[in-house]
Amino acid sequence: MGAKYFSRLDLKSGYHQISIREDHKPYTAFTVGPLGFWEHNRLAFGLCNSPGTFQRVMEDRFSDLNLRIMYIYIDDIIVFSETAEEHLDRLWSVCQRLRDCGLKLSLKKCAFAQSQGFEKKKEQCYPAHKLEFLCLKWSVCEKFNDYLWGAPKFLVRTANNPLAYVLTSAKLDATGHRWLAALSAFDFEIEYTPGVSNQDADALSRLPSARIDIASVQAMCSLGFAPFAATMAVFADNIEEDPSPFPHIPLTELRQAQNGDEVLGVWMTAVRNRKLPFMRKSANAVKHGIMKKNWHKLCFYRGLLQRKVDGERPQLVLPAKYISKVCKALHDDMGHQGFEKTMSLIRSRFFWPGMSKDVNSWVHHCGRCLRFKGKPDRAPLVGIQTTEPLELVCTDFLKVDASQNGTQYILVITDHFTRFAMAVPTRNMSAKTTAEALLTFVRHFDIRKRLHADQGANFESKVIGELCKLLGVEKSRTTSFHPMGNGSCKRMNHTLINILGTLPECRNRDWPSHIGTLVLAYNSTKHDSTGLSPYFLMFGREPRLPVDNKFPLCTESRGDYAQNVKQALDWAWNKATENSTKAREHQKRYYDKRVRGATLMIGDKVLVRNCSFDGPHKLYQKLSADIYTVKEQPDPRTPVFVVKPNNGGRRRTLHGNLLLPVESVREDNPDVSPDNQAVQKVPPLTRDNGAPKSSSATPKPVLREDGVKGTTSELEDGEDGGESDSDDDEFAILVPESNVQIPESRLCEPQPVNDFQPVAEEPVLDQNSDNVPLQPPSNLSPPVPVPRRSVRPKQLPSWQTSGDFTFSIIDKMTHLKILLTVGGVDRAIVTKAIMSLIVGHF
Repeated sequence: MGAKYFSRLDLKSGYHQISIREDHKPYTAFTVGPLGFWEHNRLAFGLCNSPGTFQRVMEDRFSDLNLRIMYIYIDDIIVFSETAEEHLDRLWSVCQRLRDCGLKLSLKKCAFAQSQGFEKKKEQCYPAHKLEFLCLKWSVCEKFNDYLWGAPKFLVRTANNPLAYVLTSAKLDATGHRWLAALSAFDFEIEYTPGVSNQDADALSRLPSARIDIASVQAMCSLGFAPFAATMAVFADNIEEDPSPFPHIPLTELRQAQNGDEVLGVWMTAVRNRKLPFMRKSANAVKHGIMKKNWHKLCFYRGLLQRKVDGERPQLVLPAKYISKVCKALHDDMGHQGFEKTMSLIRSRFFWPGMSKDVNSWVHHCGRCLRFKGKPDRAPLVGIQTTEPLELVCTDFLKVDASQNGTQYILVITDHFTRFAMAVPTRNMSAKTTAEALLTFVRHFDIRKRLHADQGANFESKVIGELCKLLGVEKSRTTSFHPMGNGSCKRMNHTLINILGTLPECRNRDWPSHIGTLVLAYNSTKHDSTGLSPYFLMFGREPRLPVDNKFPLCTESRGDYAQNVKQALDWAWNKATENSTKAREHQKRYYDKRVRGATLMIGDKVLVRNCSFDGPHKLYQKLSADIYTVKEQPDPRTPVFVVKPNNGGRRRTLHGNLLLPVESVREDNPDVSPDNQAVQKVPPLTRDNGAPKSSSATPKPVLREDGVKGTTSELEDGEDGGESDSDDDEFAILVPESNVQIPESRLCEPQPVNDFQPVAEEPVLDQNSDNVPLQPPSNLSPPVPVPRRSVRPKQLPSWQTSGDFTFSIIDKMTHLKILLTVGGVDRAIVTKAIMSLIVGHF
């Protein structure tokens, strides 16, 4: 209906305003004791047909107004409208009709121009702080909405202290969240003001003083105030003309960029003149080679150089200055998708030489992708080796369900050599409690060389440090967020939870009284790593279990006991050492199957994995925002490194599993192109290809490369030709005098049907070129391997495989084969050079 104003009209004794016909009055007769029978002259309330009769009368009198501007229910009338002026007109029409019909209203029961019918019952039950919140929502969102909408930040003062926390830390129900959502459209703060100081609002609910000072009122009314009005927080002139991340580029600017580009400018001239350029050694040799492969696909449209592929829309040949903007628009601003999807978006719109390499570099060095999607490589497994019992004692706390007496912690202590375990229930994990539990183990056994634990505050306390000094043992610790460094205890924790979980429900709450027996059961069972039970390795004999008393088993004589124990321990320790070595080697082989990358070295740049999360963290960055540098490796045998953030901060000792090596990290800087990134020039190393590409360069002859195939590695559509063989290569472009006929249709301009010229055959090597004499390659040497460095493997596309070094060798060999076809060159020298390349590579 959309009405905003409502008026409720109620007739005064509505039934009594309708008269009854004389012949119907006897039907209303009733007796009044000795006074006899009486009859109703007006419609009575007790008659069964009174409601229907009255409703019929009202609908008959208001037939043209009912359901259009009013609703009728017996003697109640409601008038509705959308605006105040319309409401007054409708009220006038209804009241005039009531007057014409002789019907009277009860003014006490009428309500005019209301926005709602009545206060909801549940709102009457709201507590004081919720009513204050409702008042805030009503006053801001409804009453003063016209003044506060779009206004700068304003202040709300309230005498209700809980209301001051409604925008920050208050715990709200569903209704409160809806009110808060409505208030979120306004910028304001809530400030608590005691009722004594909040006189502005309290004055509206206080009785005025009995005596008013007229002079003070007149003085107040004579004061002058400057006009004040709320201003908009956002103005139209503050909005940027083009807020898009990639502003529009005029065609003239694009044409100038293509003509001024070092590579594209040459090929634009060549396409206009329909002549292939003459190429010699240059730093842009690879890019010119890619453009040569796409020579038959280049065309002009609206003065811009484009690449046309059959069945696809033309691709704009992009100048180098816009590469970073396109990569940012189609990678950073498109959800930071991977290489394949980003490449698909770019390939359908643009083309430039070396496109695959540039896009791969942009995606590979994207800071946000690295920090959210990156995953540190697994470092090789390095096991801990011990040779005697109690040489290394490991300890850790395990928290379980609280028992009847409030015990909910277990200090798990294990011997690394024998796998013998002891569990001590405790009420807390304080340093004092930890020291007392360790003394319980020391009283029964001993700690010979080292106590190993995590970096918990209880284990790093001075109490444990002094205890280790008294016992004459070393204290070692695991690295941060690397529980694998205390693997024996972590595995014992898992086993202990499984054993405790098998207790009957009636004994779950009394687990401290059963834990000693359950640990004995563990110590009496053969361990997978040693092949023997921890109890036997510790004491040289198997424990006597209750079942042994039920059956007559053979026992040894007491005289041979000491000798037998000594022999049993010697055999058991040797056997345990052998089995533990085999198990450790088996675990290392299985674990190292997923090891990738090379070992970190001093000076490498790394990102650190974030492990400290509070609450849900699915959208948190998995790697740190800061870049760290490897400063030290305390033990070359273990993958533990000391790193320090580049922007300053304390050093951290972390395991290699938490470190992701990076060449460089590209932050959101659209002015830096992919090939201008501060990329460390170190080739990616993996376990399969240990040596990087050779840095030796092979000089290339000056040749006409018109139609010569195989001079560069051929990839998909010639998009990427790989890196140049040498960083010192130079390139020069010469346009030969000989004219090569190219069909006019290649220029993408409308041509007459009969003006089409057939495509000329691709020209071969111009043997008569006298620009630079041909020289075979000399002084070829095999590649010299460089030390391995840890670099995050590049994200290569699916169609590109490893073996760039092989591609460079093939490229050099192809050039040498070309020399064999050129007259005046000694074939023996060229053949010798080819063999040198093969020997040097393989």
